[in-house]
Amino acid sequence: MIPLNPSPVPVLWQFFDYGTKGSTPVDDWLSVQPETVQDLFNGLIKDNSKIDDPKSWGGSRKMQGELAKEEIWEFRIKHGNVQYRLLGTFGQSKKQAVFLIGCTHKMNVYDPHDCLGTALKRARAVKKKDGVRFYERKIQENI
Repeated sequence: MIPLNPSPVPVLWQFFDYGTKGSTPVDDWLSVQPETVQDLFNGLIKDNSKIDDPKSWGGSRKMQGELAKEEIWEFRIKHGNVQYRLLGTFGQSKKQAVFLIGCTHKMNVYDPHDCLGTALKRARAVKKKDGVRFYERKIQENI
């Protein structure tokens, strides 16, 4: 676990997974996805870690409505006929991002169906630092 404390601005973005004591739901979700999906997300994270302005991140978009108010965005990839999503928010320091939940999206249906509500709750907990742990997502360089 790495604390999200203010420090000098790093050159690259740092990505973390939301967690609670003994639980890392993002990693748990991603680990059961097809290996190609894992590799595509890793590549997206690796490439976007080098881009200063998150508005210029590839494969991402800012969410709308209540989610936008909490600064929630998503990384998107498509594999087969399924769209995979990692929803995240920004950490307490510059160039820190926190993945909140992973999900799939097909024909306007999210799985898990309550993932948007869960993302909102987790984003608010991140902002309050309320019982949340942050686990640094290591970027695999060989992909």
